[in-house]
Amino acid sequence: MTPRDQIAAALADVGFHHWVRVEVRGVDVAGTAVTISLALHFAVATPVCCDEPSCYVPFLGQHRARVPGAIERALGVTAPQVTIRAHLVHEPGFRYINHATGALLARGADREVWFTPDTFAGPP
Repeated sequence: MTPRDQIAAALADVGFHHWVRVEVRGVDVAGTAVTISLALHFAVATPVCCDEPSCYVPFLGQHRARVPGAIERALGVTAPQVTIRAHLVHEPGFRYINHATGALLARGADREVWFTPDTFAGPP
């Protein structure tokens, strides 16, 4: 299993969102510093509420404090300082949606979001 596969499995164990495909693009380990580059793919057929992935991707939100332990188990790095570089990639025509009303919201705009070790340091 490659480090990318190990990270993908570890993050899946912490929690993916079923409407946002996660693609681990790279893993860099330097001592205890672990930087993960990934893409979050948004599809027109499965809109989410907003452009803040920590709102609905469990490993970036409600379960983020579990990420360092999952990475430690996957890679064998003791007390990893995890940074995630997330590329938000939207299918052409993607729009966010208010799930309560069904109203379409802003169009998805590709961008990059960084989650630093502080993100994963404690409870949400």
